[in-house]
Amino acid sequence: DSRTAARKRAAAGAGRHRRAARTARSPRAAAAGAQRIGISMDNVEKQLKFTDENGLDYPLLADVGGHVAKLYGVKRALDFLKVKRTTFVINTDRVIVDVITNEMNMNVHADRALAALKA
Repeated sequence: DSRTAARKRAAAGAGRHRRAARTARSPRAAAAGAQRIGISMDNVEKQLKFTDENGLDYPLLADVGGHVAKLYGVKRALDFLKVKRTTFVINTDRVIVDVITNEMNMNVHADRALAALKA
């Protein structure tokens, strides 16, 4: 059924996200003067586990109620797939300079974000 298919897609996406998260740890972001922050609607315990499992070197914020997701327009109506995977590149003047939405290729997020920072 469609729920089973959605769960399979989400599981596959989680694996791609882990690989992209490892790629995002590269010193390229630091060299570009970037401060990376991850945010999701998962609770703090799940965020800590994900950070430990993937060796992340940047903070993950828990938006359990989805308030931030709503403000940025990425909250979905379905609870299973809570948010649209989106990267916002915000410059030092607090201006959004790029919005990256690609749920199939997680590496696009890091590559495009770095390109936006260099522009």
